[in-house]
Amino acid sequence: MMRFIGFFLALVVIHPVCDAFAAGITGRFTTAAYTFERSNPDTVSQGNFRVFQSARFRVMAWGRSELSLQTYARGSLDLINQSGNDPRYRLFHGYLRWQDSKDRFVLTGGRQLVMSGVGFGRINGIRVKVALFRRGQLDTYLGTLVDIGSAGVRSWGDGHMFGSRLSTTSIFDTQLSASFYRRSRRTDPFLSPVRLAAGLGTLEIQPGEVEQQMIGFNLQKGLGSRFSVYGRWDLSTPDGVRTRRAEGVLRYHSNGLTLSGEWFYREPYIDRNSVFSLFAQSSNQELSARGNYRFNRFLGWFGEFSRVTYEGADGYRLNLGINVLNGYVGYIRRRGFGGVSDGFTVNLRYRLHRELWTSGGLHYSRFKLFHGGVDRSRILSSTIGLDYRPSRHLTLSLQGQALSQNLNLSTAANPFPGLSRDFRFYFKASTWFFHRTHREGTK
Repeated sequence: MMRFIGFFLALVVIHPVCDAFAAGITGRFTTAAYTFERSNPDTVSQGNFRVFQSARFRVMAWGRSELSLQTYARGSLDLINQSGNDPRYRLFHGYLRWQDSKDRFVLTGGRQLVMSGVGFGRINGIRVKVALFRRGQLDTYLGTLVDIGSAGVRSWGDGHMFGSRLSTTSIFDTQLSASFYRRSRRTDPFLSPVRLAAGLGTLEIQPGEVEQQMIGFNLQKGLGSRFSVYGRWDLSTPDGVRTRRAEGVLRYHSNGLTLSGEWFYREPYIDRNSVFSLFAQSSNQELSARGNYRFNRFLGWFGEFSRVTYEGADGYRLNLGINVLNGYVGYIRRRGFGGVSDGFTVNLRYRLHRELWTSGGLHYSRFKLFHGGVDRSRILSSTIGLDYRPSRHLTLSLQGQALSQNLNLSTAANPFPGLSRDFRFYFKASTWFFHRTHREGTK
């Protein structure tokens, strides 16, 4: 893994011979520390003090004006309780990007995050975005999957992903797109001998089965100057065609007032080659009405009411609050399937000086997980933070986090009620730089 990270960091330093060009290098280094105490029902409490170091680099006009390099790497280590995988290193992305000078295409190669229509994942591969005669764009990607538990590059057989998205805005002034993607990952095989012994059909998972395969459609259009409509339809295609997600939104906006009506249909997002796919699954639908209004930059209000329909049960959610200064005060109420809860939330941010500002948050909630319960559990959490920016290129942040709770969740089978109190501390120092050079190529 260190050789993999070192390769991309070396690209920042090594510049090829070329004609005259103006190059810019921007980067950000962030050092953070997080201290907390972990308590489990079968072990004694232990303190943890984990430190993080991350680095981001972007090199513009790297050899040519069309070529750039982007990297983001992070490492962490617990200074008190080191586990078997400490220290931990991870390269989130590191890729070369070629943007055509005439905006005809964009080509990227390396480790990158893909979010394109229904396609989602982190790959080691290539991605091409091609303009289609100024009427749309075709986005295509292909690569091996990046495993969370593995730092290196995987083989195609261990896991891969590919897909494409076609979008256009030239049909009745409407943004339309259609996308497809397929993701496969090697897993441990699974077979149910109990079902076989009972004479039932087999429930089996093979290592090479498809993890996800989906197609999706999106629509967005403005209706006059104040209305807009948005629609989305995602379909899962292995073993037939089944709706995974559907969404429709109608929104009105005028003079600081925004009103919307929203409808969602969802099915659980479970991989096809996961053992959980063998269990029965059910969908839910949600109807919501939302609104917010801004009186000025320091004062406004917001509200939401939602009804969620499950199989044979309903749930209701109410969220009301005001935006005040650089924060908000809100009330959240839940009833129906999933239990009962009432919560109050306050988050505020205030500038003490041009270089110094403070923030604070408070959340209090009383809840029970089902209607039949008598006593409610209580949770109170709070945060207080301080941010200091002595210069344009340096920011220091300090935050304390406290939790107090009284949970009525313990049972005879699981008597551990959780920690009654918890305090955590977080520190971050971030520095940013930008350097522009003008180089002359050698003969």
